[in-house]
Amino acid sequence: MTIRALFFSMLVSSALLSAVVASLALMLKFQMEAVEDAGARRLQGQALATELIDSSEGLTAFARNFAATGDERYRRFYNQTLDMRNGLYAPPNESLSVYWQLVLAGQRPELTVTNNRGQSLEKRMIASGVTLEEFALLKDGQGRSDTLAKLEETAMNNLIRGSRSSAAAVASPAGRTATTAVLYSPEYYEAKASIMKPLALFTQSLNVRLSGELDTAHDRAANLAAWLILTSVSLFALMGVLAVEMRRRLAMRGGNLLRAVERISAGELGARAKDAGSDEVAILANAFDEMAERLEQSLNQALQQAHELNEQRAHSEKLLHNILPVLIADRLKGGETNIADTFPEVTVLFADIVGFTKLSASISPQKLVDILNSIFGRFDDMLSEFSIEKIKTIGDSYMVVGGVPERSPIHCQQVARFALAAMKTVDQYNRDTGQNLQMRIGIHTGTVVAGIVGTRKYSYDLWGDVVNIASRLESTSLPGRIHVANAVRTRLLDDFELEERGQVEIRGLGSVQTFFLTQEKVEFVPRQHL
Repeated sequence: MTIRALFFSMLVSSALLSAVVASLALMLKFQMEAVEDAGARRLQGQALATELIDSSEGLTAFARNFAATGDERYRRFYNQTLDMRNGLYAPPNESLSVYWQLVLAGQRPELTVTNNRGQSLEKRMIASGVTLEEFALLKDGQGRSDTLAKLEETAMNNLIRGSRSSAAAVASPAGRTATTAVLYSPEYYEAKASIMKPLALFTQSLNVRLSGELDTAHDRAANLAAWLILTSVSLFALMGVLAVEMRRRLAMRGGNLLRAVERISAGELGARAKDAGSDEVAILANAFDEMAERLEQSLNQALQQAHELNEQRAHSEKLLHNILPVLIADRLKGGETNIADTFPEVTVLFADIVGFTKLSASISPQKLVDILNSIFGRFDDMLSEFSIEKIKTIGDSYMVVGGVPERSPIHCQQVARFALAAMKTVDQYNRDTGQNLQMRIGIHTGTVVAGIVGTRKYSYDLWGDVVNIASRLESTSLPGRIHVANAVRTRLLDDFELEERGQVEIRGLGSVQTFFLTQEKVEFVPRQHL
């Protein structure tokens, strides 16, 4: 099930259970109100019966007190009690017996005629909600009480008949005896007891009926409360299941996805979420894994391409450095276009293989190229050792310079050492291959201009008389010898051994004194004394 479907079903179930809980709570409220109403009606019915009994007892007490004392208050209180029963006065808050005791003690005022009349006892019986049978019992009790009241009124009227005052009537033994005989007669007590019989039946019927209603209401309320608790527990359980399921799907499985993202962010491109589910989290995780797979493949391809590009760049730079000096190549890559510099002090060397033209006619072109590559390749390997720069090769001629493009105060010594090493290299080549090649070298020093020429195929070259003279010194040199002018001799005299060649005709200069460079001087180390 998808998270959306699960959440929707849980939401609907929660809404239904919440509605049931609300309905049960409302029903329980109404049922508790019914319980309270039944209890109130039982109390009200009992209060009506008690009021009827209290009024009957009050009437009896006032009639007997009047017969015994002749005090007109008791007859007045008697009539007021009847008026309360008939609704001429509102009943007091306390019971009638308590109320009249307080009035007799002077702690309550007597009743006065008022327009604020209360309901009669009969009307209050009807409004109390009793059944017809129960009302009939109350009405029967009231009727019997009214009949007894008439008997009491007759007795009181007989007491004062023919007398000027109640006190005088009471003073008459005959009148008091007659009245007392009526109020304490068996018939009176029988009539008194007859009032209690329907009231007792009323109370019994009321208690039985309302107790049943109360028990039924309590049972219904208990059932509703049980269902309310059960439904609430079900709702909480449903919410708990939803929380656990959402945690499992979102927190735990979503955490796996988040950890995979963090691992990939940390550079672990092989990290995967690997979710086997079918919901939205699984769809997201699978989409992420596919994206990560494509990202890893793309990155590997990019790395491979970058590696290849770096190799190509390195190869290109190597080729460029083989064509141009490193400093000049860097200046070109930096954006310079027209590169031309003047170097006041440099040393130029030309080397040439003796008899190469004749040799080329007797061997194959491939063999010829192999010879040149072998010899000049060895020369190339020596360049960095002596910190000089190769300018170019022209046929069997090899040109280098010292002090360009990196200026050096010992450029002449660097080129001289290279020249001696080159002669030894040719000798070694002859020993290795059985050839009998010889080389002429010419060296001159002075000022040159160095720069880039060309727009498509760059070439770093030198211009100046130094270049021309060095070339002519090479062409006028002897096989296996290093031919130098006096300017070179002057700079090398302290470090190298040279021999005088004599006057040589140099085109453009005429006859000049030249020398042969023979070897580098060895520093004198004195022997230690034995």
